[in-house]
Amino acid sequence: MFSDTRSALSTFANIFRINILSYCLGVLCVSSVAATDCNTISEISSDECKSLLELYHSTSGVNWINNDGWNVTNTPCSWYGIKCENNGVTEILLGAFFRKNSSFGNNLKGTIPNFTGLPNLQVLILVANPQLTGTIPNFNALPNLEELALVGNQLSGTIPNFRALPKLRILALAGNQLTGVIPDFRTLPNLEMLFLHNNQLNTIPEISALAKLRDNNQVCKVPSTNYSKWQPEVAPFPFCPESTPNRGNITSVCNTVTEISIAECESLLELYYSTAGANWKVNDGWNVTNTPCSWYGITCKYNGGIIGIELWSNNLKGTIINFSALPNLRKLILFNNQLTGTIPNFSALPELWELALFSNQLTGAIPNFSGLPKLEKLFLQYNELTGTIPDFRALPNLQELILIDNQLTGAIPDFKALPKLDMLGLNGNRLCKMPYNNYSKWQNEVEPFPVCPHIVIHKSK
Repeated sequence: MFSDTRSALSTFANIFRINILSYCLGVLCVSSVAATDCNTISEISSDECKSLLELYHSTSGVNWINNDGWNVTNTPCSWYGIKCENNGVTEILLGAFFRKNSSFGNNLKGTIPNFTGLPNLQVLILVANPQLTGTIPNFNALPNLEELALVGNQLSGTIPNFRALPKLRILALAGNQLTGVIPDFRTLPNLEMLFLHNNQLNTIPEISALAKLRDNNQVCKVPSTNYSKWQPEVAPFPFCPESTPNRGNITSVCNTVTEISIAECESLLELYYSTAGANWKVNDGWNVTNTPCSWYGITCKYNGGIIGIELWSNNLKGTIINFSALPNLRKLILFNNQLTGTIPNFSALPELWELALFSNQLTGAIPNFSGLPKLEKLFLQYNELTGTIPDFRALPNLQELILIDNQLTGAIPDFKALPKLDMLGLNGNRLCKMPYNNYSKWQNEVEPFPVCPHIVIHKSK
């Protein structure tokens, strides 16, 4: 999200701020800053803390792009990329940041540990780190893991069968140097999505035991196509229907849904039609089946209700709707498409915590998103947005705000109403800084901008 200069400045500032004075003996570096003492923390167990630090040390954490809190504070749940629930670590997200037309991770260098002390971990995402090497552990001590994404690294060796991960739903290992045969994953009955492309794998397994993978991918066989070479692979899938339902089927599709409400289904189809869904790169299931939770890019809660829409890089063309009937939605990810028009205020999405609309052609002003009190991540870079930046005082949980490369003007707010904000990107706009605003936390980000002209300071009499 940031330029190379911004990343370098930020890293230098972090090093300067905590006054690191280190020296290296062989491969061992000793720092003058007191390291985290896992025996004194109370948020999580000492074993979980030690497991996190094992990752930090095995991947050269001192050189990560963002390592805020790591091995410095005794509050691991506040460390960059860590989420906790009920006194346990549930998510590790250390990639990827996005630049225009490319992506990069968090500069992890080294190997991935087996995480023997994180029994509550549900999400592990270590994406786009080209110096993350070695083999993939079997993660046999992570029984609650649901999402595993290790895409775009330099991992090698064979793929484990992950037999100890019965809850795994998403497995993304694309873009590595993996070799050998693909396991049949018969011990992963909940697997819904599997991404293994751009590796050096050589054998396609029988996947008939993965019922949810087949159903959620909505793959079908074209009757006129010769699949003789791949007969074992395609045999489990049904034949495609003779014709694809058109907009006239919106009533019949949504009137028979049971997974979610009819209103939620109709809201999804409103998005489908407003963005030329028939021409998306992938639209499996959309307006075809009456099981919207299996449609491409849709995630639902176990007890019903849509919580995620992820249709990035999918050739969406048109405008974004306001999603007036998705009260449970937490993630809306539509970046790198051809979306135009203005950004809605999404006032009917009170649970939304991540909004990623970058790399589109969106115009107009940025809403203040006053109806999104839980929003943590807001990514609007690489659009054509104009006007001033709101102070976002109604977003007390906002942690990451990236607005680079738009056409924004006016004064930069001091963001004093955003106590949790720890990542800010503003470059590539025509902004100015107010001389009496306190930008100390964001000095490196604000410094390149000029002072606002014609400033008049009104003093009380």
